[in-house]
Amino acid sequence: MASTEGEISWRVNVLGQDRKSMTEAAELVRYYWAATAEDSAKWEFIAAEHEQKIDFGNWTYVSTVDLLARERKTDELVIWDHRFLWEPYSKKMVAREPQLPRYALANRPITRARRNMVSTKPLAQIAKANHGRVKRVDVAFTQRRLEIVNAEMQRTAQQILAWRQLPIESRGQLATRSVVAGDKLGSCEQCPMQKLCDAEAWGEDTSAMLELEYVASDYYVEVVQ
Repeated sequence: MASTEGEISWRVNVLGQDRKSMTEAAELVRYYWAATAEDSAKWEFIAAEHEQKIDFGNWTYVSTVDLLARERKTDELVIWDHRFLWEPYSKKMVAREPQLPRYALANRPITRARRNMVSTKPLAQIAKANHGRVKRVDVAFTQRRLEIVNAEMQRTAQQILAWRQLPIESRGQLATRSVVAGDKLGSCEQCPMQKLCDAEAWGEDTSAMLELEYVASDYYVEVVQ
């Protein structure tokens, strides 16, 4: 234990976190339990850190679900995933992200999931933003959505396997280009292709959308005679 003027630095050997961080973490957990006090009456908690695997032949996807729960009213199993976030995701963002449907694929025939989000903002900012410390979003996946995610997983895996066959120098250059390209797009919430991306992710017909709303611009095209 070491002390400085006006402050005591206390560390937990196992976690390696200072006292302030541990106190803040305990506060977040306390708010979560207060906001979810009625869960045990509506849900039966089956397993925590539940691991399942999908074998794709030359590679394996490992899914570790935070919590597997059975809804007492419907007797249906639902995947729960917890996130500590500064800004909780919107419903559209939860429906768009691929993690939860991947978990559903690994835990078939489950098709429902819940994203539990705990905001790490100071209380004053949460009150100003008009949302609580805990936000939950439920999503039910269609068969088409799961098929699309399954195909994406296999396609990405093949790209990774091909990348690993490259020389070290080429790997670094390719990875750098990918990161730079991603940074230019920013977050999903700011992307102008958000609506189209959502529709494609859920297997919706995008032909009219592409024809009417996403017309390629020729403003920056240089015509070469």
